[in-house]
Amino acid sequence: MNDALFYDCATIIGDENVDATQDPPVFLPPGIQHLCALVKRCSEAKQGIRIAGAGTHPLNTAQSSGCALTVSLRALDAVVEVNVDDQLLVAQAGVRVDDLIALAERFHLFLPIDITSGKNATIGGAYMTGAFVSPPSGYGSLARAVTGVRAVAATGEIVTFGGRTVKNVTGFEVTRFLYGTMGMFAAAVELTLKALPLPEYRATAVVSATLSSADMWDRFIRDIESVSSGATRAEFIAPEGLGGRCEFGIRFDGFKEIVDGSIRRIGDMSGGAVTVDAGSVRAGEFENRRRALARTLADAGLLTITLPPAATPAFIEGMYGLAPEAPLSGHLQHGRFHIAVTDNELQSRIGHLVRALGGGEPLGWYEFASGNLSQLFTPQERSLALALKRELDPGSLFNPHLVL
Repeated sequence: MNDALFYDCATIIGDENVDATQDPPVFLPPGIQHLCALVKRCSEAKQGIRIAGAGTHPLNTAQSSGCALTVSLRALDAVVEVNVDDQLLVAQAGVRVDDLIALAERFHLFLPIDITSGKNATIGGAYMTGAFVSPPSGYGSLARAVTGVRAVAATGEIVTFGGRTVKNVTGFEVTRFLYGTMGMFAAAVELTLKALPLPEYRATAVVSATLSSADMWDRFIRDIESVSSGATRAEFIAPEGLGGRCEFGIRFDGFKEIVDGSIRRIGDMSGGAVTVDAGSVRAGEFENRRRALARTLADAGLLTITLPPAATPAFIEGMYGLAPEAPLSGHLQHGRFHIAVTDNELQSRIGHLVRALGGGEPLGWYEFASGNLSQLFTPQERSLALALKRELDPGSLFNPHLVL
């Protein structure tokens, strides 16, 4: 960045809002209007902007070319509204996800989202990166929870998509379309999220197991699936690979009698190796270990695998044969798995297994970050993406290293 542009941008937001300890310096606009002025100045100078969140997602830390300015939205951290009657929350992009979930619960509302990055992840960063979201069964993903988005276009103007409710909202589909697109169309600064009534009762069964053969894994996964069909989440972590000790976290929401019955079934199946949670230490520890493993996998070069949920037992059995020592985590109900594999031949064999089971091409996050976003879209969606890009950011101001 040239000195004149740096000085102008620092003056717009205030010198105290520039983190000069980082290389390059990070600009943290304290208000939306500050961001608008910052974007407008860079647009006039035809200088690219790297939009970042809290830095908890590997795509946020990927190097980018052609950017004169790095702007983090984490200082935009106000909760604008909590509306109990309409069951919605409006929050700026820098609000931390865990804080927003906790706030909703104080009003007896439930935000059905889970960001693996943990307590430091921001709601705007999670939305724009599609960050490691575990979509709870029956509730849908973060993209479905967002009904409205306010964003800053490359002109510095504020644009609005969607609204306060799902029904009869013009542009609602654009809010889903922008999900996971890394801010290459606009910078999302405020989200409206649809909440649900807080469940009467919540409990989590934590099951530990060491399974020493592919056959044991096959039977165990099928047993877990049979007793967790009513669960809102069913996940497992294998920090030492499928050949080591693994943990399963299975959560139920609903009426206490039904939830307790489901927990008893899991206890009977697992020989009593179950801890029940309604906010207990054991389930909280599992959650922390799950998030820690996700971050470890991301740092090691994450490979994300998605296949039909019914193919999960066959995939686990195949992975046990291919790489029993490779750390792995998975969302059993959704057929989504995360693994760190650096060996090209092993990646190829895993890809062949996944495709044979009806899954898509395994996705590497770092390849995604340094490549282009075309793989996100169908040919029809790509036409819409190009039109949206021409409308909102024709000069490729935002994250110009990402291309269509």
